[in-house]
Amino acid sequence: MFTDPEVQRLWRAGKIRAAYDASSRITAPRPTADHPFRDPTSMLETARQWHEHGVLCWHVARFPEAGAVLGRAHAARKQALGVDHPDTLDTAERLAALSHYLLDDAAPDRFADVISRLERVHGEDHVRVAIAQRNYAACLRDMQRIAEARTLIDHAREVLERELPPEHEEIVAVFKVSAMLYNIEGGYHKAIGDAERAVKIGGRIWSEDHPFVVTAELSIANAELSLGEHRRAGKRLPAMIKSLQRDLGDHPMVAIALCLHADVELAAGSNFQRAEQLVRRGMAIYRETYGDDVPEGMVWTLFQILFESRQIVEAGEYAQEAGELSRGLHLAMAGKLANYLTQVRDYPNALPWIERARDLCDDAEVAAEWAAQAERLRREIG
Repeated sequence: MFTDPEVQRLWRAGKIRAAYDASSRITAPRPTADHPFRDPTSMLETARQWHEHGVLCWHVARFPEAGAVLGRAHAARKQALGVDHPDTLDTAERLAALSHYLLDDAAPDRFADVISRLERVHGEDHVRVAIAQRNYAACLRDMQRIAEARTLIDHAREVLERELPPEHEEIVAVFKVSAMLYNIEGGYHKAIGDAERAVKIGGRIWSEDHPFVVTAELSIANAELSLGEHRRAGKRLPAMIKSLQRDLGDHPMVAIALCLHADVELAAGSNFQRAEQLVRRGMAIYRETYGDDVPEGMVWTLFQILFESRQIVEAGEYAQEAGELSRGLHLAMAGKLANYLTQVRDYPNALPWIERARDLCDDAEVAAEWAAQAERLRREIG
């Protein structure tokens, strides 16, 4: 499919939907007597081939008809093959994955149901179950259910490493999910270890600039930034961004890479304008898929850039706007603005932020300290 010149031309031009439509015409299977569940324009087969190429199913998931086509395929398979047939469970898991890509709250329940049926059919320590658990762990990670995700991914990793050859694509995938989780958990050296294994194995299976490999390297850069190794991460990111944009277009992974690069520029402190451009571009790409549901890390990075470049008015306006996302994030922004404005003796503008920090703080002792500071400033202002 991807050797077709027209598909390649459209893809390289960034015309993702047109490339997908062209690939569908090439790969669309026809229904047969022995496979009555196959839709004449099956999204399923196309999604599988795109995934194997390394484009990630995300591009298919964002198209509105994906759920409808997969749903029809699943309903037909249940009727023709039975609810617990492996092919039926395959479409059920893909529907769960689609829910995850679209940040649907029902995704965890879908995965849990599929895995319980896979365990009934195959047994708890089967490779097929472990693969579904890896996908479920990624879903739970994005839902911030970190402890549950870690339990699942550790079990999946144990099974897959035991049952599969050491250089298998599912081994790469399980290391990638584990590395992302370690970054969230604060186990940055473990994140680097798992991601490096994914990069090494994936490079041998595919190539060093394959999207699956580059997204694994993204976890290394993330961990390096968290460990303060900004120069090392900064050397990786430009080539990674270029590679991901070439192969994935305006994908959320590109948005994440751009924001990590903005963190590097922020830490260097020499080009805040460049840092702001990077993070705003990353956030714009992310919003194309997820609307206003932007990760807190991106929001905090933009606030930090505005603050450190002493765009204090703009930082305050952004803090007001971003306060809807998270109480903790709003508190951190309010505290930073309150302390800075107090330090430069701009008491009239500091006071509202001190009062906001007081109101947002759940710790009674800290809230009392903010209240006392507000009272002192009122006396200073007169």
